Amino acid sequence: MRGSLVVLALAMSPFVVRVSQAQGNSHVVRHEGSARADAKKCDERQRGNPSSTGLENRADPRAKGNKDCATTPAPVPPPSTTGHTDIFGTLFNDLDGSGYQDAGEPGLGGWTVQLSGPSSQTVTTDGSGAYSFSGLSAGMYTVCAVPPSSSWALTAPSGGPSCSSGFGFSIEAPDLVGDVWYSGVDFGFKSTQ
Repeated sequence: MRGSLVVLALAMSPFVVRVSQAQGNSHVVRHEGSARADAKKCDERQRGNPSSTGLENRADPRAKGNKDCATTPAPVPPPSTTGHTDIFGTLFNDLDGSGYQDAGEPGLGGWTVQLSGPSSQTVTTDGSGAYSFSGLSAGMYTVCAVPPSSSWALTAPSGGPSCSSGFGFSIEAPDLVGDVWYSGVDFGFKSTQ
């Protein structure tokens, strides 16, 4: 019983770490993925020393059972040393000033969002206020929204790194094998006129 609890605790610890890391910005959610996990299902599995008849009758996952696997093994590229990070968010008109995008609060299209860090980029939000930065290498980045005029006041985020409009978000692009993406990197603004 005690061994089962230890295994369960070890299996859950990466989840707890990821959730606690995402708590710094309450709207921001970190996601991870890896293409290697899908490729592993086609690897030939070593299963002890079968008898000669058992060896002949053993199913090869590349030839039977999994139709997504090729019958001849494809060369597996060496794992990349780093993945890439993507950041997704929205700018919205926070009509009630709550700091959250409620129903009926439209996105702010045509606004500028700036990224600074190991690389710098500038994007413009689409008609629904959405933006993204893709393929970022490892390092610390700051995301800032730039209002088109001084007649807008920032309502969200309420803290973080300093930006010309008030506050922004700090995002860490980790040095991992596999990809990481952050969603919910949202900015709320309220008109002051």
